[in-house]
Amino acid sequence: MISCQHFDKLRAKSTETLTKIDTHLSSNMFICSSCASTAQIHICATCSRIACRKDLPKCDSQNHYISFCIDANEYYCSACNDYIILENDSVKLDLLPSLRKRKLENDSHNDTKRLKIEDFKQPILQPIDTDNDKWDSTQDNYNYLGLRGLNNLGNTCFMNCILQSLCHNPLLRNYYLSRRKKEEHKEDDHSVAHELQSLVSELYRGETKPYNPHCFLYTMWNVAGHLAGYNQQDAHEFLMAILGALSSPTSSAPPNDKKSSNIADIVFGGELQSDVHCMQCGNTSTTYDPFLDISLHLKTHANENYTVLGSLYECLQRYTRTESLDSDVYTCDKCQTKQESTKQLTFRSLPIVLCFHLKRFEHGYVEKKKVKQASQKIDDFIEFPMELDMTPYTSNYNEGKQNTKQMYSLFSVVQHVGSMESGHYTSYVKHNGQWFLCDDSTVYIATEDDVKSCQAYILFYVRNTLTYQRKTNDKTVE
Repeated sequence: MISCQHFDKLRAKSTETLTKIDTHLSSNMFICSSCASTAQIHICATCSRIACRKDLPKCDSQNHYISFCIDANEYYCSACNDYIILENDSVKLDLLPSLRKRKLENDSHNDTKRLKIEDFKQPILQPIDTDNDKWDSTQDNYNYLGLRGLNNLGNTCFMNCILQSLCHNPLLRNYYLSRRKKEEHKEDDHSVAHELQSLVSELYRGETKPYNPHCFLYTMWNVAGHLAGYNQQDAHEFLMAILGALSSPTSSAPPNDKKSSNIADIVFGGELQSDVHCMQCGNTSTTYDPFLDISLHLKTHANENYTVLGSLYECLQRYTRTESLDSDVYTCDKCQTKQESTKQLTFRSLPIVLCFHLKRFEHGYVEKKKVKQASQKIDDFIEFPMELDMTPYTSNYNEGKQNTKQMYSLFSVVQHVGSMESGHYTSYVKHNGQWFLCDDSTVYIATEDDVKSCQAYILFYVRNTLTYQRKTNDKTVE
């Protein structure tokens, strides 16, 4: 949220109260005064007490609701159970000079200066004539067209990062921009497709002021009731809800029926091939399953010992490896009895845009009234390439039929920083060959090294070479 009554009341009383915590920010070590924890540390804005998230109720009992979260670098209101995202970062830095110093030290340490797009002397975005579709996007004035922050409406960073990634998806962007004048929508049209088209148009209008995506949020509340409210949600779950809403009823048609495809299927739709091989008779049973994204496990285990995979390539190798199935799992079609077998997944058909979900969140479970596994987040760094070769993971390659390489380029990364209970989503997007960090209402210039070193949660790749079909004299030519 942008502010709350508790923060405004404290600020109106005296800004000195909010700046008292600045003396603590010069320290590099933050430890809870009660339990000595170093995780989820907050500094109370009223009494300057250093406490972890679990220890904050002690301040609440004295009506000390406002604190500063070290992990999120934001003020937090425990009464509203939400972060206070100030509209202008400079306001926060004026209240907390030490935070500005830490920011400059970090920039100096990285040997790069993170610039907001509004830091340039000349206006980056020029309003364009919306009645003229012939503007030249290669001109300097339009190098930043499409870069616009999205205001946090109350714990909605999970939505903003996904919307930025979708709006900078070259296929979706071109699709919706080309349709903005071809179709007239009814005023009462609140479908996800309509709201996404409206959002893309707003981002590419040439405005610099952050946009409020409240209509999109409201629409998603109606489409996916489990996402309604201002609680923090999972960004991947939100993405899948959007793609599900974009899919028409005809998406239930057979995967090879290309005529039934909708925009979600056209852009993200691919097909997996599952081969189960009977070890007794050698028979192979093959099935096909459509997909819009691929969820990859980050852990592998051997003899009850778990290790975290180190790269996207390792995750894909694990995903497509041959695994053994017990005899009580598979019934062979030929033998008509349960047999030991092997199973392998490969990519039969690759989509134009590949979406990889790195499963960083492990949810706990209870067995026989005992907690067998606590919920946790995998914070390990997972390496990923700027250019991805999917050839080795295809069905044709596995069968020795692959002729051309299947190359993809990274264009967006959604990252999650912090813990499961208290975290923040941002996204990196590639725009006109330059990387940018979209952090709610603010857009920063970023470097390729910034992207490579981030804690990736969702990766978006676009195919380098596109194939298309055109009809000539009622014949299809590829």
